[in-house]
Amino acid sequence: MSANKRIRSLQISRPVVIGNTARAITPEEREKDATIPPTHTHRWTISVRSPSPQRAESSYDEGCEGIHDEGLSTWLRRVQIRLHDTYKDNNRTLDKPPFVVSETGWGEFEVVIRLHFPSEAGERPMVLHHMLKLHPWNVTSSIPRDDGLPPTVHSWQYDEIVFSDPHESFFHLLTCNPPPPLPDSGPFSKQDIHSETTKLNKARRITVAETTKLRDELIRMEAELKAVRRA
Repeated sequence: MSANKRIRSLQISRPVVIGNTARAITPEEREKDATIPPTHTHRWTISVRSPSPQRAESSYDEGCEGIHDEGLSTWLRRVQIRLHDTYKDNNRTLDKPPFVVSETGWGEFEVVIRLHFPSEAGERPMVLHHMLKLHPWNVTSSIPRDDGLPPTVHSWQYDEIVFSDPHESFFHLLTCNPPPPLPDSGPFSKQDIHSETTKLNKARRITVAETTKLRDELIRMEAELKAVRRA
């Protein structure tokens, strides 16, 4: 098997979640940490992570021994996170998990995230974008804390990184290291998938019903028009 040969007409994907958490800085924190700029109002953390906290069970199929690697590091070699230009050293490079950057700040801005894949992939880096969120836009995006600190704002987005026509060696690496299973409940869970599927099916039924109604109305109007022309 040639490691450089691509498998044509085949796709394989891996899930990833990018986003951030944020909360307001308290007066007590300012007193303890003199390095916090007076204009900064929030602490935030941006990360690239797996959608599931669980670990995948390694596949012990024949030929997979010795290359097991759980988590993102199987297919994600490096993450570069570009912050706003006002930050010192605003280009952060992370060569291993956890792919996390924590800072303080006062404003929301677009974060540019560049994903680098291992050499076996033979793929160019992929660029993703995330709008750093400091303030909640609804009740569910702000989660109360038990330690008395201000509520934590959560802003996450789920994505599927698709590898088309993968190299045989990279495909072998991915199939020997399946992604962790989704949790039963919570964000990006099996419950979420069921809920979204239910919504999509409902929307599909409504669309079909409305389309059928409009088609029947069009047929009726065409019949009336023909009757008028014959009169």
